[in-house]
Amino acid sequence: MRKEQTTTLEILHLEDDAKDAQLIRDILEEAGIRCHIELVKSRERYEAALAKKKFDLILCDYTVPSFSGTGALLIARGVAPDTPLIFVTETISWRSTCFS
Repeated sequence: MRKEQTTTLEILHLEDDAKDAQLIRDILEEAGIRCHIELVKSRERYEAALAKKKFDLILCDYTVPSFSGTGALLIARGVAPDTPLIFVTETISWRSTCFS
């Protein structure tokens, strides 16, 4: 039996593709995960979002134009080192994620 979620998760989602962002939102909703997702599409907006509030989770596409998942990870480690970051992407191998 699953314990009912009593809080709303604050999620920062770095994703440039609207369809992929909606897919993630739909999956979380179908799983019954109560969350507020702040979607950002660029490095500038990603950094601004991290500067203005604390997130419970960061979801990150590995390839965003003019920015990389590795760069996003490094920024998150510096600004919000206790916030988990999960890469959600089609363009990265399992080896790359293991060594990030």
